[in-house]
Amino acid sequence: MPIDGCHNTFEEIVSTVLPTRFHELIAAKDAAYDASIFTAHKSATKRLLGQLGRKEDFPGCYVLYEGNRAMYVGISRFVVRRLTQHLCSSSPNSATLAYKLAKEDRQAKGNPDRLMENPAFKSAFDEKQRRLQAMRVAFVAISDPVTMHLFEVYTAMKLDAVWNHFRTH
Repeated sequence: MPIDGCHNTFEEIVSTVLPTRFHELIAAKDAAYDASIFTAHKSATKRLLGQLGRKEDFPGCYVLYEGNRAMYVGISRFVVRRLTQHLCSSSPNSATLAYKLAKEDRQAKGNPDRLMENPAFKSAFDEKQRRLQAMRVAFVAISDPVTMHLFEVYTAMKLDAVWNHFRTH
């Protein structure tokens, strides 16, 4: 019986699917996009999708690169929307990566909304978001949720991504 619509066996995913998708992602790195293109749109607009060679948003995996270094691997059911959230949102609930980085940098604890009201923390958040906006992003579409989740961990480990962790709440 397939799990969540996945029709591949675990062995097929591990031996064939993940390595194939990884090679696609590495090829996409050569044509990675400047993350800043996402900041001009604030959402998955037709114009932005057109710049990305897409007609609609899509599920998949994305990697943020600083130079040649993989900094973060993420997955989403809507990759373009998720990237615009990371790069444009001022909400700690949407721009979670910038928020996490600012929190670590400032060694801050407490309520996210209260932290964002603190000018020093907000400044650190804005600085981290600008850093993300200066990166490059590559992505690969993956419609199967089981493969997508396994691929995130596989890719983060293969690329030795700096900011990934897989702790639960």
